[in-house]
Amino acid sequence: MPAPRLTVPIEPVREAVRRAVEASNFRAVAAQVGMSHGGLFRFLGGTVPRASTVRKLLRWYTLHAAATRDWGPDETAARAALAVLVDGLGGPARERAAAELLHTLRRLYREAHAPLPAWLERGG
Repeated sequence: MPAPRLTVPIEPVREAVRRAVEASNFRAVAAQVGMSHGGLFRFLGGTVPRASTVRKLLRWYTLHAAATRDWGPDETAARAALAVLVDGLGGPARERAAAELLHTLRRLYREAHAPLPAWLERGG
């Protein structure tokens, strides 16, 4: 099995931001994310943000999802959390670390005779 690529689909993150803005307002959510309200407005309008902004959005998504419990252990949330965990590593090291963490998680689930979550079974 080839090593999985650490990619996170952005649309579920965009939808979570949209829901958070509906429950609050642009400025409050932008402050939580750590970006300008104009940048958040453009993101919700469909722009693809720079890598540094994507990192902020993934960090917010992971923390927001955990705090609000409006997510299950789905693929996007798992990938976002993994991306946050290995964020400080450079390109190839980040990919290798993600692959090793996924491998370790699979092994631990198997050793515990627990069913693999669907997102992990699909490759993480």
